[in-house]
Amino acid sequence: MVTGLTSDNERFLEQAVATGVFPSREDALNQAVQALREKTKVVVDKNPAMKQSTEEWIKDIKEWADSHRPVHTFVDDSRESIY
Repeated sequence: MVTGLTSDNERFLEQAVATGVFPSREDALNQAVQALREKTKVVVDKNPAMKQSTEEWIKDIKEWADSHRPVHTFVDDSRESIY
């Protein structure tokens, strides 16, 4: 299985399995991923955009943009105008 681990992490994983910390490489990786899921759950729960697919996010942004009136006059949005 190719995981893209650094050589240092690969050695650590092999040692953890060899010393019996984890019964198998798959168990070690599954526990690592589970720990990451639990650690990042708060971030995902607080950011609804992270729960959406790309298509849903694009649809929501377009709906939001369409809900605003267009501006039919000149608007100076250059950087110089904000200083």
